[in-house]
Amino acid sequence: MLDIRPIHHHLENRMRAHFLICMLSYYVVWHLRRAWSKYLFSDENLDETRTNRNPVITAVPTEKVKNKKTRRARENSNEHSANESETVPPTQSFRTLLNRLATICLTQCKIPNTNIEFNKITTQDNFQNELIKLIKQINTTNDSN
Repeated sequence: MLDIRPIHHHLENRMRAHFLICMLSYYVVWHLRRAWSKYLFSDENLDETRTNRNPVITAVPTEKVKNKKTRRARENSNEHSANESETVPPTQSFRTLLNRLATICLTQCKIPNTNIEFNKITTQDNFQNELIKLIKQINTTNDSN
């Protein structure tokens, strides 16, 4: 189901542009979900399991997805060991990952009484660097095709 409403346009060209922007955003989200699948609750092997399952019957989560959900429950209750939190990536929602990246910002700084200006980007943590690295891999894999 496409969430392209409400459309507050009446001219045909504007409605087409609105639809195009919505489709482009779906395409970006689709790529991000595939790149970040190991951090999301979704199944990483969805393409392979689609060929083997009946599309009419409700999909049953794979063992990998069930493990992600139980691991997330343990993370929330602080029952995991110190080693587990370092080796296993945290399972999160798509919105949580975007919110995590939203903390990266560019600040324009100006020293008072001078003409000196410079830009400063907030320092990224390791997890943010990993997410950005996965986004860059989307670019390189699509360029090679």
